[in-house]
Amino acid sequence: MASIDKRNGEWRVRWRDPDGQARSRQCPTKAAATALAREVEAAVALGRRWQPRDARAEADLRTLLKDYAEECARVLRPGTAVRYALGLDLWLRYLEKVHGKGKPLPPSILTRRMLADWYGDLKHGGLHGHDRSDATRRKIVEVGQLAWKWLYDNDETGAEIPPPRSLRMAREPAKLTVAPTWAEMDTVIGVLRGWHQRLAIVLRFTGLRCQQAMGLRWRDLDLDRGRLTIRGELGKSRQEQRGRIMPVSPFLLALLKTWEHTDEWIVSSNRYKDRERMARARDVERGWARSGVRQEAWEGRPHHAFRKGFVSELKRAGADADAVEFLVGHSLGLRGVYIDPDALPLAAAVERIPGLGDQAAGEQARFDGALAEEPLRLITLDDDERDPGFSPRSRRDPVCPTRVPAGSGGSGKVLSLAAFRKNGGGGGSRTRVRSIIQLSRYVAFRKLSGECRPLWGPSRLPV
Repeated sequence: MASIDKRNGEWRVRWRDPDGQARSRQCPTKAAATALAREVEAAVALGRRWQPRDARAEADLRTLLKDYAEECARVLRPGTAVRYALGLDLWLRYLEKVHGKGKPLPPSILTRRMLADWYGDLKHGGLHGHDRSDATRRKIVEVGQLAWKWLYDNDETGAEIPPPRSLRMAREPAKLTVAPTWAEMDTVIGVLRGWHQRLAIVLRFTGLRCQQAMGLRWRDLDLDRGRLTIRGELGKSRQEQRGRIMPVSPFLLALLKTWEHTDEWIVSSNRYKDRERMARARDVERGWARSGVRQEAWEGRPHHAFRKGFVSELKRAGADADAVEFLVGHSLGLRGVYIDPDALPLAAAVERIPGLGDQAAGEQARFDGALAEEPLRLITLDDDERDPGFSPRSRRDPVCPTRVPAGSGGSGKVLSLAAFRKNGGGGGSRTRVRSIIQLSRYVAFRKLSGECRPLWGPSRLPV
């Protein structure tokens, strides 16, 4: 503890450094002595030797925040570390806009008012020029608050950092959870192409997080025993970081056996190298939008919707609750301390996962009576029939195979998704089909003969 006394008309502060050496300093006023004593006590409490500000280099927030970003990269998951780094970059851009590019950014500029002004500035200038939502702005500012707290606790520069402050920010009201059904998940899988489709299939059958599925290697899969090892390094929560071994659906095993092993990853990405293993939500979001599935079931978290659907559908089918929670990596609380995973009916839960398209046929049968009386109409695949609301890329995505009635002499064009949704399905250049069947409910298209197949299924149908 520092002590203050008055001698010969001047105020003196006395204290001992962490190494026990006695030191003192004269102050012209009692207020200055009190401020010095408070600063000395803070430095000694942190195990540092107090030095006058003129005797030490002025700290700059650019260097300090860089140190925090390196700390995040060392202890956090790669995706989280990238998000934190982007938030810190936005913070520095704002500070440079306010104080001047290249000008010093001393720690003294850290105030609650500064956080409030930054929060307001983040409203505009989001991705592609769109405004940021309140939730996005809150997450970015929370990164700044965490960095401020870390700097204050830093042994080397903590004495120069003002005490951390927090800002009250708006929160969006919680929404009712809506999960997609098996049939709806099968719908979007039929719309997706390439490695995005493979990723969606893995998410649908395992309930994993997106980046966990992207991190799976072929050596994690035991095809003979039908088991998948989820390495602890892929985990996000403390429970997931323990790792786990889970059974795999026979339907997924059958699909995996047909996939080529182009590299060590189960889901091989063709993205550019520095972000190869990071799947973008917007790519799968486009698939959900094109599929016609209920928007509330996937909006905002297109990858995570498969995880919600996995849990909800298994519990709806009567699977053991603890087994489902273990499969997706959730904590079982105190029960998890005493329950051996081998005692859980994991295999029985996985057996309740239907194959791709199995639910579509069931839903189709439920509505056959309602469709029986629908009139037939003639549709064509002229260019002007295509829905202008869809991008050219979506028009190139075939959702049903070439099909030309025998003897028609047609060219056999492949029907685009936009034309399918607008005209009511079918294939070939000219044919009679029933009225439009909602893709979000049926996951299939129906021809005049009454044949119906899921979109992902066999490419040959009788004509």
